[in-house]
Amino acid sequence: AYRDMYVGGLNHNGELINEAQQKLGDIFLELAEYNSRQPAHLQFFPDIRRLRNEALAAVYPQYRIMRKNKDMVAETIELRLALGLD
Repeated sequence: AYRDMYVGGLNHNGELINEAQQKLGDIFLELAEYNSRQPAHLQFFPDIRRLRNEALAAVYPQYRIMRKNKDMVAETIELRLALGLD
C-alpha cells in the first residue's frame, strides 16, 4: 500500500493514492482489532519506518542504490546507465 502511494504521487494519480490510503487504513483497523483480542506479549506492532523504506526502495532505484553498499554506488549507477535502466 505504501508503494502504491508513492507510485500515485509520481504519476499524479490521486485515485491510486486514495485507494492506497484506504487500504492502509483498513490494514491498521484490522491490526488494532487483532491486537485488542491478544495479551500484551502477543500483540503485533509493524515496523512502519521499515515498510516505508522498502516502498521507497521499490519505487526509486536511486534510493535503493544509496541504501546499499556505499563503496559500490558509483559503479552501480554507471552499470544502470549502461544497461539503459535509468
